[in-house]
This record gives sequence, C-alpha cells and structure tokens, in this order.
Amino acid sequence: MIWFKQAEKDLKASKNSLKLGDYEWVCFQAQQAAGKSLKSILFDDALSACRKITYRNQPLPRTPESLDNIE
Repeated sequence: MIWFKQAEKDLKASKNSLKLGDYEWVCFQAQQAAGKSLKSILFDDALSACRKITYRNQPLPRTPESLDNIE
C-alpha cells in the first residue's frame, strides 16, 4: 500500500500545481501518480501469488514409505 499512498500524494500535488498554473509539473506529477498506482497493483498481485504458493507447499515426508501418500 506504500506505492498507492505515494500515488495519492503525487496526485494531490498535481492538483495543487494545476491551481498555480505550473502545467509542466502537473503533467510530471500526474504521470508519477499513474506509474505508482500501477506499481501498487503489480506488487499486490505479486504478494497474492506468493501467498498462494506458500500455502500450497507441503513438507516432504521423512520416510520413503510415506511418499506414496503425497497428494
């Protein structure tokens, strides 16, 4: 969520720059906000994928006989 919070701050700064007529900064800050929003989505998806992989892992059995019972 850090990336998303930073994106919100960049968007707020962009709106403030718009009020001041600093159009170059408006474009830059809006672009930064968009990029950070996308990063927040990608990182959230990556974390979700990692959690799914972690939950699916099963420890290997210690004895060869129990290898037949692995799902």
